[in-house]
Amino acid sequence: MKAVGTYLMLLGGWIWSYLFKYQLKIEIMKTFLILYVANLILDYPLQDEFLKKYKCESNYALFVHCAIWAFGLSVVLMPLNLFAWWKVIMLLVGHYAIDYWKCRRIYKKWNINDYTSWYIDQTLHVVQVALCLI
Repeated sequence: MKAVGTYLMLLGGWIWSYLFKYQLKIEIMKTFLILYVANLILDYPLQDEFLKKYKCESNYALFVHCAIWAFGLSVVLMPLNLFAWWKVIMLLVGHYAIDYWKCRRIYKKWNINDYTSWYIDQTLHVVQVALCLI
């Protein structure tokens, strides 16, 4: 009987551990989804016509675009208890480098077409968002 009790305790512990890991995965995915939606909102609709028009012509406009995106995501990170200054810097510098690569058409040197460059750009931004989960 004692062995059965021990077995049930182990089984119960294993089930509890599995459910906890499952719940943790759900929380991580919900947090990622929140950050991803914020990324989409901040990268497109919140940019005015001036930034849309000049971010590929002016380093200043590109920096302002990246700063709005990075600081906007940082505001979203705060209530999720994920804020850290290194993330703000990573988001700002990373977004600037990625968009500079795209806006200045540096990808043309590697024979990458415009459509593919957009996917690379968005994939790298998703990687940035995922790094915020650390």
